[in-house]
Amino acid sequence: MPQRAYRLVAVGGAVAAALAFTTASVTAAVAPPSATLGPATCVGRDGQVQLTLNAGGADADFTVYFNGVYFNEYLVPAAASQVVTFSGLSDSEQDFQARSNGPGSPEGGTILVDESRFPACDNAPLPYTDAKGSMAKAGCSAVAVAASNAVVPADGPDLQPVTFVLSAQSLSGGASTQLASFVLNASTPTYSHTVKLADLSGPSKITLTAGGKTLATSDLRNGCSVTVKTPHHSAQAVAALPDTGA
Repeated sequence: MPQRAYRLVAVGGAVAAALAFTTASVTAAVAPPSATLGPATCVGRDGQVQLTLNAGGADADFTVYFNGVYFNEYLVPAAASQVVTFSGLSDSEQDFQARSNGPGSPEGGTILVDESRFPACDNAPLPYTDAKGSMAKAGCSAVAVAASNAVVPADGPDLQPVTFVLSAQSLSGGASTQLASFVLNASTPTYSHTVKLADLSGPSKITLTAGGKTLATSDLRNGCSVTVKTPHHSAQAVAALPDTGA
């Protein structure tokens, strides 16, 4: 008889353990509701932001606010998601908030998302350029040349190519010699090069131009002498416009 009782207890313990394991597995599988806010993107010249509401393991009730004002309420079935798209946004700070209103949530709901996005979709006209150049001393009798034609955020397709020319002219006079000619555009927006006096015929004036305008000049002389006359200049063919908010 004691032997049978021992076996019964063992079987009962195994059943209890199995039930406990099953209960724990079911509980762990029920995920809470959640929400994620995507980045600001552009559709034409208007901003767009997407908010994704995830129900989790049970039906979920969400309340969404936009710029501090009630926007809408969404009932999302268990294990499903719903995407809320905010479009036609101007280039200014936009605030988004999502709350879940399920059992156990505090009064007013549980805040899942409380974030801001800043679209930048209409900062520039059609077309535009942003040609810039600079020079800086780079060791003994050498100058570092930098040039760019940068893209305004969210307006890459409208950037026009710009041709830059780097030249040298003897400080004693005479004609200029072209050292380099290059085009900067959306795919190749920057350029850098170091001009050394040792590579020239003698002391020289180094000039960087774009579109017929001088962006930067430097004088290279013997004795490790470098004189940067115009360290930075912009020659925008069409200047970027301020945000219109459209």
